[in-house]
Amino acid sequence: MKKLERIYEEIAKRHGTTLECVRRDIRSALAAAARNQDPEARSGWECIPHSVAQPTPGEVIAYCSAEVVRRLNEPEAADEPEAADKP
Repeated sequence: MKKLERIYEEIAKRHGTTLECVRRDIRSALAAAARNQDPEARSGWECIPHSVAQPTPGEVIAYCSAEVVRRLNEPEAADEPEAADKP
């Protein structure tokens, strides 16, 4: 995943750290998220398509990116009350 590596490199550069530290911190954050037992968090976590027991960092980032794009492209009317509900 060349794009992911470039993203990691940019994060490391911006934060004055190493590529390995960025990888480690992302893996650590994802491991903590995977252990979260909150039902809403579990539901969201289980929506992420993955090829192994737990989603890889690349799979999580790809899923989150796609979700952001999908939500940005939803019609704004979906967020507004129905015309009949307006005073």
